[in-house]
Amino acid sequence: MRSPLLFLLPVVIASLAGCASRIERGEAAPLAPPDGSDRASSSPSNRVEVAGLPGWLRIRLADYDAQTGPAAPRAVFEVAYGSGVAYYVQAGCCDQLDPLIDANGVIVCYPTGGYTGRGDGKCLQELPVVAHRREVWRHR
Repeated sequence: MRSPLLFLLPVVIASLAGCASRIERGEAAPLAPPDGSDRASSSPSNRVEVAGLPGWLRIRLADYDAQTGPAAPRAVFEVAYGSGVAYYVQAGCCDQLDPLIDANGVIVCYPTGGYTGRGDGKCLQELPVVAHRREVWRHR
């Protein structure tokens, strides 16, 4: 008996082919604005650009700039974690988890935040003390 998923295979292949042709024609949505900036919106930013940040983080910081209200992230810090660098995001209000993101933009764990304030309990090591964190962004 054949799997019912085999009937979906032609649909998936056709949709992927359609995406590839849109990219070739330049009709796909860009990952960054056409002016080459890292701005997610046209609203003015008072963020000072910190040198040496990865591109994915610059784009994410522009998105954070555009957020308003108490749920918007408060700050982002560069920290030493494991054998490299990671980025710790202090979330806004209301029991949100604070993500720790590795240098490639992948969430490692949530060291703080949530209902208990202790994160998800999946971090392999403690965050460095505040004195050993480099602030790269703060919501203004």
